[in-house]
Amino acid sequence: MAEGDPGTRRYKWFRPRQAHRGTTGQLGAVAAHGSLGELYNSSSGPTVLVVRGLVIAATATTLVNCGNSAARLTTNNVRSAAYFGSNPAGAGIVDGSSALPVITTFDFQFVAATTFTPVFADFPLAIVEPGWSFYVQDNTANQAFGASFIWEEVSIDELEYFYF
Repeated sequence: MAEGDPGTRRYKWFRPRQAHRGTTGQLGAVAAHGSLGELYNSSSGPTVLVVRGLVIAATATTLVNCGNSAARLTTNNVRSAAYFGSNPAGAGIVDGSSALPVITTFDFQFVAATTFTPVFADFPLAIVEPGWSFYVQDNTANQAFGASFIWEEVSIDELEYFYF
C-alpha cells in the first residue's frame, strides 16, 4: 500500500485544521489542595486527542503531576475552541478545579517554573482515548495555577503510521 491509499494516511507533524485549544484559566489557591487542569475526550467514536502543547502558569516553581484517568475528573469549566474559527467545536473539553485533593497515583511529573511552555511537535505529550482524561495537577497546595492545552482530534487509524 502506498501513502494516501485508504487506511494509510500518515499522521505526522501538526495539522491546524484538526487542532483545538483550551484553557482552565487561572485557578485560585485553596489550602491543602492542588489545582488541576484536565483535557477530557468527549468523543463517542474512534477519535483520539493528541496533545501537542501544554502551557503551565503558576505563581512559583512547582512540581506538576501528570497522568491519564479513565473518567472525567472535574465539571467546572468548559473552555475550548477550534484553531480555525469556522470549524465546529471538537471532542476535547478542558476543565479545571482548585478544590481537588492532590492525586498521589500519576504517570509522570515535571518541575514547572513560574511559566513553563513545553511544545511537543514531533512526539506528543499524551494520546487521550474516548472517555479518558489527561490531567496536570499542581503538587503544591495553596498556589494559583493554570493550564492551557493544544491538541489535535484524529482518527485512531491514523496512529498506525504515526512514528514513520
